Amino acid sequence: MNVEELMMQALDGTIGPINRARLEAYFAEHPDERAGFERMLAMDAALRGAPLAAPPSGFAQAVVARARHVPLIRPLKRRYVITLAVTNCALAALVWAFVGIALTSVLAILSQQPLLQPLVAFTRGITIYTADTLNVLTLTVRSFIMQPLVWLMALTSTALAAAWLGIMIKVLVPARRLA
Repeated sequence: MNVEELMMQALDGTIGPINRARLEAYFAEHPDERAGFERMLAMDAALRGAPLAAPPSGFAQAVVARARHVPLIRPLKRRYVITLAVTNCALAALVWAFVGIALTSVLAILSQQPLLQPLVAFTRGITIYTADTLNVLTLTVRSFIMQPLVWLMALTSTALAAAWLGIMIKVLVPARRLA
C-alpha cells in the first residue's frame, strides 16, 4: 500500500494499527510530509465542523426543468455537416474506384478464358449499343432544346398548367374565414 492510501485511511479513520505504524515510520523519515499531513487533518476537521448550506428554494425544480429542455444531442454545426457530407462523398468515390478497378481486373483476367469469349463480346456489344443510344438521345434533346418554338410551347404549357392548378385549388380548397 502506498503512502497516499495510508494518509486517506488515516483521514477517514479506517486505518488499522499495522498501517498506522507504517505511516508513522514514513513520517519519522520525512518530517516535511508530516507537516503537510497535519494541515490536511486540520482542513478535514474544519470542513467537518462547518455548517451545511441549504440550497435556495426551488433549486431542484429549476434544475429538473432545465434538464428537460436541454437536448440530449446537440445539433451539429453547419460546417460539420458539410465536412461529413464531403468526406462521405469522397469515401464513397474512393470505394467505387477500388470496386471498379477490382472488377476491371477480374474481367480482364476472365476475358482471356476461351469459354467466356462469347459473353465478353456480348457485354462489349451491349455497352457500345448503350453508349450510342445515349449519344443519339443527347443530340436529339440538344437540337430539340435549341428550337425557339419548343421554348414557346414549353412556357405556354407551363403557364396553362399553373393556371389550371390555381383554379383547381380555388375550387377544391374551402375558403378560410376568421371567426
